[in-house]
Amino acid sequence: MVHFRGSLKHLVEYVKRYPSFISEIMALFEKYDLNAVNDFFDRLDLERPYIGPPRHPGYLRYHTDIDRLLLSKQAYQVRPRVLDQDYLDQQVTVSAYSSSVDIFDETVNNFLRPPRPEAMALLSPRPGEKILEFGIGPGSTFEYYPRHCSVLGIDLSPRSLKAAKAKCEKLDLKHIRVESRDIQMTGLPEDSFDAAFAFCGLCVVANPFNALKEISRVVKKDGRLILYEPGFSQIPEVNTLLYMLQPIGRVFGNIWFDGFPAYTILYNSCLDIDGLFAATGYKAKTIKWYDPPFNTVRLLLCSNKRTRSS
Repeated sequence: MVHFRGSLKHLVEYVKRYPSFISEIMALFEKYDLNAVNDFFDRLDLERPYIGPPRHPGYLRYHTDIDRLLLSKQAYQVRPRVLDQDYLDQQVTVSAYSSSVDIFDETVNNFLRPPRPEAMALLSPRPGEKILEFGIGPGSTFEYYPRHCSVLGIDLSPRSLKAAKAKCEKLDLKHIRVESRDIQMTGLPEDSFDAAFAFCGLCVVANPFNALKEISRVVKKDGRLILYEPGFSQIPEVNTLLYMLQPIGRVFGNIWFDGFPAYTILYNSCLDIDGLFAATGYKAKTIKWYDPPFNTVRLLLCSNKRTRSS
């Protein structure tokens, strides 16, 4: 849940009145210091004008575009307690990921450090199993799949799909095929797969609620879903920061991390993973948190508990 010691609406209004204030939030989030977060909220006074100089490099570099974004009517349209809504502009997102294929792995590895071997060990594909991986990008996980399973990798970015197909050919990965499909509406038959798998897959689709419903439909009952995802923390104050940053994440990506390439890897920072699972018939278990003490990125093992009528 998103929490603020006061009115979240007033905090949004304050940022719109003083857009450079977002620079302080960006700098605060990059620190990963809970004491600093608590101190920030303790001293925050929305009745006083913001006079602090902007100090985050990401804000200073892109402040003109960030200010324009924050002052737009669309900046905070996303409602943090509503599950079934579009968080991202799918056309913009697909275009961004197509343009970032050449730097995708380097960026993700440097800033997110995804635990691919650990996640694949958790998935543990059995001989003959059919696996669906969505949001495959350039096929970054393909080499980790054992050859005794069958994998369908899907994505909507044409350049990502081209790169993924090239990897399959180069490494002779005949057990993996690649197709252009939307995880929100795949067109695949019900109960087609034994398991599904993704690295930061839910946070980059327009409507993660629809995506999870579709995964629940195409994965067999009691089938597995392994996810490595950013999203809401168990710490309400951290979630408030995520909400304030989400307009930037949707358009620029994680530029509150110094050096993150803007406009390349967009995502939704307000993913309510627990709420989504509860609403779509999945039972989720957090295996590990990857960014203590904020705890906004985790590896999840999920089981599809839908009924036939769901």
